[in-house]
Amino acid sequence: MTTAQDHRLAIGEMRMDCTALAWSEEQSALRGLLDRVTSTALPGTLPAALDPVLDGIEGVVRLRRLQLDVDYFGPSDEAALAHSLAMRIAAALRDALPCPTGDTLQRWPDQATYLAAYIERRLALDRNPAPAWAFEEFATLDHLPPERAAAEMVREFPEILVSLARNANRESHPNRFALALDEASASALVDALLVNLAPPLATIDALSTALHLMDTNLRLLAVAGPARAALSLTLIMLARTDEPPLNEALGVATLAAAVLHLQDHNEIRGPVSQSTVTPSAAYPQGWRLLSPTVTALVKKHLSNPHFVERVGDILPTDQPSPPAHQISDSTVTDRVPVHLHSPVAGVGLLLPVITEFRVPDYLGPRHLHAAILSTLGTDEQALALTDPLFAALFPLDHQPLDQGKSAEPTPPVPDPMKTLVAPETLPLLTGDGANPWGDLTLAAFATRLPGLKTSSRGYLQAQFLHTAGRLTITPQTLDLTLQGPDLAIVLKMAGLNGVQRKLPHLGNRLLTITLAGLTS
Repeated sequence: MTTAQDHRLAIGEMRMDCTALAWSEEQSALRGLLDRVTSTALPGTLPAALDPVLDGIEGVVRLRRLQLDVDYFGPSDEAALAHSLAMRIAAALRDALPCPTGDTLQRWPDQATYLAAYIERRLALDRNPAPAWAFEEFATLDHLPPERAAAEMVREFPEILVSLARNANRESHPNRFALALDEASASALVDALLVNLAPPLATIDALSTALHLMDTNLRLLAVAGPARAALSLTLIMLARTDEPPLNEALGVATLAAAVLHLQDHNEIRGPVSQSTVTPSAAYPQGWRLLSPTVTALVKKHLSNPHFVERVGDILPTDQPSPPAHQISDSTVTDRVPVHLHSPVAGVGLLLPVITEFRVPDYLGPRHLHAAILSTLGTDEQALALTDPLFAALFPLDHQPLDQGKSAEPTPPVPDPMKTLVAPETLPLLTGDGANPWGDLTLAAFATRLPGLKTSSRGYLQAQFLHTAGRLTITPQTLDLTLQGPDLAIVLKMAGLNGVQRKLPHLGNRLLTITLAGLTS
């Protein structure tokens, strides 16, 4: 609830032990009165009672419990009883707020610092983390791996980076959040932040500062790829006393990390600190290891001659992605995006799951095609057999059946993989499906859905897989837009909205999922 002074108060649970001095025939009516008061009248009465108590209280406060005794001898009137309860709650809260931080009360100066504390707890970055009860409102994220939950939260609230940098800087490790992520998660996060924050063009002075910081923190920046380096440098810059705006820090840090990455791959010759460099030949590998968003950021700066002089001659050549069956061979050209529509576009929601479980490493194209086809209903399977979008995402090879991996029997699902799905989804592994890999994929998908792990095959199909949408294919990206679905918020909570990951079996293209139901 929100009070008149814009204080937000959330009550996780209200328990009431009641002793009634009433005739037995009146107790049932009294119980109904109490239920109505606590569920209806009290929420409307509390804000006015709490405003004077919360006036001057800043930041985020979490109370583990608030216990009070109430004696009420007034009339059996909902408004009067609600007012009495509200005033007693306000008085108990006034007494509790001055208590020091400890087992029953926790404080943070602002929302960003509170969210940063949650991330530090999930990633085990804080030696003395706040207790778990202080973060019960984030229980819906418990099913996600810590790295993914942290990345999703920073994507939604970028200002958390400032608090993470300041908190970690107290131990001289401002970039420890970046080092806790894998390169794929960091790349997806950097891409999303660049889009959301829209950093301005970096000045040469800002780039020089970033490159200097990069050079002096090489040991601290011993990371696996350019995305984690970009996040690391962003956090280092935010921890400085002359802290730049977040969007500027992110932009120049990403640019510096990309420049040094390309230099390492011989696409920028000479040390970046020199003003005169030798033009280089084109080596495409460095460009391919950068995401399309970061590549665009670098190439946007190529129009500045001072930038080119500073970092060397970068050949702005768009390198096509590696071949990917029908997607690169017949569905899309190097430059013109292709748009495909389908009534079963929701099947694309399975792409992150099969990539995480490395299903294409076990199955050839024909077996993968059959496995995903089996996750659909009977009528939808018939549609998918001639559906261009389905064929693009799960292409068949064109070898005769007696040649290559496609001629082999479908390999069994390794037993260890079955242990990776939630126990509640195990009925899907022994259910109606005729394909064990399709069953595993559905169980892994249900595992990611908060509150829906016990869903049946038919429910998952109706709510998610049988959803119409559009796929846009470019040489570097796959953009999937779904119409709805009704439970789009569940998919968002599961992390299935926005930039996902690169798909090795589809030319290493970067998958992005857009849920239209979140904006309608």
